[in-house]
Amino acid sequence: HADQFDTAVKGSSLEVGTFKRQASAEAHCKVGHAVVGILWDLQAFYDSVKSDVAEDRAQHKELPLRLSATAAWSHRAPRAVKVGPAVSRVLAIIPHSLVAGCTSSTSIARAVLPTTEELGVSDSDFGSEEGDGLFRHVDDHLQLSWAPTVSRAATRAIALAGVLVEWFRRLRLIIGLIS
Repeated sequence: HADQFDTAVKGSSLEVGTFKRQASAEAHCKVGHAVVGILWDLQAFYDSVKSDVAEDRAQHKELPLRLSATAAWSHRAPRAVKVGPAVSRVLAIIPHSLVAGCTSSTSIARAVLPTTEELGVSDSDFGSEEGDGLFRHVDDHLQLSWAPTVSRAATRAIALAGVLVEWFRRLRLIIGLIS
């Protein structure tokens, strides 16, 4: 795990990640940068990841074979969704999914999602006059773009948004309506 902007790590939380995101945006504003932020929520992320995509991405990133094997066999079985003990019938069948909360789900999510290098976002950009950053917490991504002017920051944000949308489309993920 090498991405310092990925907050889905032991001892962290979504709240800690949110504070880091906000602090970065405020720091850029404090030095006079215009900042544009876009929050991307991948809807039903764990139920949208396809096993074949997870396997291909894990192999592409040369991750340990056991991670690829976990993606291949432990998450292919359909899951039935029931509500409470009073409901006896199955409400939905999910034909494929990562099991959220299992020990390998965050690792498989990291394998599936593009790295900052694949997106063309550099950690070293954070100290520059103009740049892009991407804060992640599994399926939530905050894209920050900053520049000396609002129009330049917006142009950067739109360009990176296009790259992200293309990656999400290629990976067959669903962008949530709250994005």
